[in-house]
Amino acid sequence: MEMESYAASAEFRRFLDATLRRAACEAVDEYLSRNARFARKHQLASIPSVVRSMKLGGLRELARRQREKNTKEANQAFWGFLGDLIGESPDGATPPFALSRLARELLEEKGWWENEASVEEKTEKKRMRRRNKENLERMMNAALEVYFEHFNCHYFFRRQGED
Repeated sequence: MEMESYAASAEFRRFLDATLRRAACEAVDEYLSRNARFARKHQLASIPSVVRSMKLGGLRELARRQREKNTKEANQAFWGFLGDLIGESPDGATPPFALSRLARELLEEKGWWENEASVEEKTEKKRMRRRNKENLERMMNAALEVYFEHFNCHYFFRRQGED
């Protein structure tokens, strides 16, 4: 099955509903457990529209801009954490509940991730890396909106009555 037809399948919808919901909730719980001060709820307000209109590239740009412009430590921590979820961690560490990790694991499971270590030639490795990056981006874009709907919903649920 090709990636595009898989993205329209019932199996993928189950992945979106069950796996991504669980991971997004874990992400929120982790963020709340390791930060003494939290981002205010309005910090999350722009995520859905950016995801819908500009997909992953727009969310990456939003997270980068917000980290740079926010003077409040809690907001900077939030946007840094969000960056980790979409594979923008400066140290390359990817938490187990990050969308980027889940998308890569799904690509590997479905056979759409190429093992660069299996090839010696530099140009072929580079091509594989590019294809892997493109496939990862496509898979993340297919799951991005649902993941962050779950994320925002759980964040608002956990922080109800605050702000």
